[in-house]
Amino acid sequence: MDHDNSLLGTLWRHLEASGFQTAIQQHLPPGTDLQQGFQEFKLLAAKLGLEAYEAEVRGVPLCTAVGDEQNFPTLFRIHVGLRDVFTLEIPKELQGWAEQSMALGASSSDEFQKHLGRMATDSTLAAGERALARFALFELLCASLFFADYAERGQLAAFGVERCDLEALAQKNLTLWLQLPAEQAVEVRPLNIMLAGAMESLMVRGEIIQQQVLTWNVDMVAEAQQRKILERRLQEMNTPDALLIRNAVAGLGLLDEQYVTIETLQEQHSIVLGGTKRNTLDQRFKRIKVSIADGKWPKRKSKAIIDLALPQFPTEDEE
Repeated sequence: MDHDNSLLGTLWRHLEASGFQTAIQQHLPPGTDLQQGFQEFKLLAAKLGLEAYEAEVRGVPLCTAVGDEQNFPTLFRIHVGLRDVFTLEIPKELQGWAEQSMALGASSSDEFQKHLGRMATDSTLAAGERALARFALFELLCASLFFADYAERGQLAAFGVERCDLEALAQKNLTLWLQLPAEQAVEVRPLNIMLAGAMESLMVRGEIIQQQVLTWNVDMVAEAQQRKILERRLQEMNTPDALLIRNAVAGLGLLDEQYVTIETLQEQHSIVLGGTKRNTLDQRFKRIKVSIADGKWPKRKSKAIIDLALPQFPTEDEE
């Protein structure tokens, strides 16, 4: 593993250095083999690389591929799953590790993104490995924009900026970075460069929208305010609760999203909902509806990754 310079090998070494294996091993059943888990993770990465390369060959941008469950199921599942994990309550046994990793992550993050940049532009690499590195950069940029959106507390959604808009912005800046001469690209931290470009575009768009808001009528302003409040409340929920409520609200036509059955919701968000029985989800949804009817919107009871990344926003137990 020490001499494995693949993307997965590098990531595994970063996890080892962060103490992840030690932290999680203490809470797994005796005899659990993390190395076996790593091998399964490598198989998943191979599927991701192949699908990312297929999208590249077919001329399908990643921002489109990650939303195409039928043709790119692995890209779809991982993209959705990563987004879901950011607002998922961290198990208590891993909170200490997560806090320490976030505090120490800046320097290792720089090294990792530079490594990704080299792999994403290395013409000597296998096509699947190179495509996997590009997908990883895309996801890191999407995550950064997700955090920026969260920090706005629903304001972007109120202005009509949807998740697909942020994904398209990530794609645009990834494409621009990949067009740099290879020798120039490897000398910079790619994520920092792409994020700076994306945030600049987002600021310009925000300024344009703010000018348009001046022409809105009372009903449009009220609708935007309601959307902002809804997004803020969804942001504060544990992921399973937020998914159930967001889907229900979409079913009422209050969101520009497609309502799906609970079974489909489980399939689409398999990382956080896949192992839950349908009856359990039904009961959970009923409890949430009763709570909301009483004026008590559910909130996370413990920290999620997003709370560690943006500690200025308190969780329920800190308010």
